[in-house]
Amino acid sequence: MRIALPVSNNRVAGHFGHPDHFLIFDVDAEGNGPVNRLQPPPHEHGVIPRWLLTHRAEVVLAQRMGPGARQILEEGGATVVTGLPPREPEWLVKEFLAGRLKDVPSNCGHSH
Repeated sequence: MRIALPVSNNRVAGHFGHPDHFLIFDVDAEGNGPVNRLQPPPHEHGVIPRWLLTHRAEVVLAQRMGPGARQILEEGGATVVTGLPPREPEWLVKEFLAGRLKDVPSNCGHSH
């Protein structure tokens, strides 16, 4: 399974569209597998979710995400889970795989 997270300061970023980088976890059911660090393209409407889909993200975990980004990802076949605590990416991936993260849809915190 390929899980993507926006990351800033070694924690899931507060804003999906403005992270320092993304981590892409290619993991099995136990959470084992390689992790890749990718620099996202510049933030523009719809660019980052489409970019993640080109990297075959199956799941995207985030604190906050605007409705447009969510729609692009879900229409592209990705599962989106938002409303997450500002924790370490590895912890969030393990919690997701264990079924302990619940989607709490939230917007990005500003208007577009």
